[in-house]
Amino acid sequence: MSSPIFTVPKLRFPEFSEQWVETKLGVLATTVTSGSRDWAQYYSTEGSKFVRMTNLPRSGIQLLLDDLRYVKLPEDSSEGKRTSLKEHDLLISITAELGKIGLIPYGFGTAYINQHTALVRLNHARSDARFIAYKLSSKRMNNIINRLNDSGAKAGLNLPTIKSLKLHAPSLPEQQKIGSGNLAKRNPCWKNTKKA
Repeated sequence: MSSPIFTVPKLRFPEFSEQWVETKLGVLATTVTSGSRDWAQYYSTEGSKFVRMTNLPRSGIQLLLDDLRYVKLPEDSSEGKRTSLKEHDLLISITAELGKIGLIPYGFGTAYINQHTALVRLNHARSDARFIAYKLSSKRMNNIINRLNDSGAKAGLNLPTIKSLKLHAPSLPEQQKIGSGNLAKRNPCWKNTKKA
């Protein structure tokens, strides 16, 4: 007999009681894209930040900035406009080390990504970026993401696969409370769920 599947955590803030709803990351997002190749020609010792897969942590969501690179793009660069990062954008590694998660913090400044990273820009009227980032960085979600490998021998995920990632989420007010509270930073209450 299989064990029961819980879609809501055992530990919750007392003012919330409604069920968590299964959704897809693509439904919560306004944009899901990735960077392109050929960024090496724009490398510089100063300029805009260039966030690579190596800047994404294996656990947690805070960017690792000790090995940050910089780029200088032409002002009319269409690629720069498409891959420019904004506050609260989610980043997901989609090649090699799949499923590393990063969250662009407030005041990060102008920054871009390459083809090894997916950019997920959420609809903030539907979802809290910090909550979703923590949810995606959980061990369970990381295992799910790694099982979705599109190419077999060479690890890789495509953007439709990223959009189709399923997760359970509560109402926006509960997401915001979890995302901004100390519980999310140290011991997320949703970590007790048995289903993503």
